[in-house]
Amino acid sequence: MKMPDFTIVEDCIAVGRKVALGTFLLGSVILTAYYINNNSSIIFLSLFFMVAAIFINTYVFIKLIMCWTTNKPERNKIRNTLFLLLLNIPIAYAYVKIGLEIYGNSFSIQ
Repeated sequence: MKMPDFTIVEDCIAVGRKVALGTFLLGSVILTAYYINNNSSIIFLSLFFMVAAIFINTYVFIKLIMCWTTNKPERNKIRNTLFLLLLNIPIAYAYVKIGLEIYGNSFSIQ
């Protein structure tokens, strides 16, 4: 498997889109698994995933900003990819709120 070259605009865009889609899909799978199973060990997996996703998305975001500053002709495509990455922030926030709501309801005092 070829490692992406972040000096090539097409590689920057492809990696950015794959990371945005991958973190969204994996977050959705983790939330769905927790909703179905209500297993508290999934919470620890989701916390690890959130920390890893923050670091990975931030790294790719910075690389895309660097591509954006050096490649004027491709700025629209890069900007759209940056928007996709930023779109994960409110989605992740909503997933955390939903997960905490499920967690709070599963351990209610009777």
